[in-house]
Amino acid sequence: MNYTFNITLICLIGFLFLFSQCKTPKSNDQTESIELPTVEPDVTNQEEHSIVGKKWTHSREDDQNGNNYYLDGEKKTFPPSRFRNSLFFNDDGTCAYMMLSPTDRHHMVDGTYTYKANVITINQENGDEYLSYEVVEIAKDTLILKQIK
Repeated sequence: MNYTFNITLICLIGFLFLFSQCKTPKSNDQTESIELPTVEPDVTNQEEHSIVGKKWTHSREDDQNGNNYYLDGEKKTFPPSRFRNSLFFNDDGTCAYMMLSPTDRHHMVDGTYTYKANVITINQENGDEYLSYEVVEIAKDTLILKQIK
């Protein structure tokens, strides 16, 4: 009984100590205003960098109205599929994309990409255009594209 009382007393003293360390803000009749500088965000730059460094995997199950939904392939588990396209964009303009092989041995292929005026163009290593997408929406873990070519 004495042991339980000692532990309870120690916990109570600890809580009192913690609460006594918390400072309550003093109320003033005058509020101080701080003027923050306004900076216009570079939307194009933010959008481009939000696609970089992630493996975007096509989620055909979510496609709607001709839009292709690509989700962060590292965070999402997809159901089995015969072919599921994946895209990976680097910040230096290089990329990798899933190549559909006639023998069903799909593999990632290196290429390059450009991202201008809401259009991502993926080029093969030899410079030929492989695919073009209009960017419909970019979110943290979702990339919605509409295939142009």
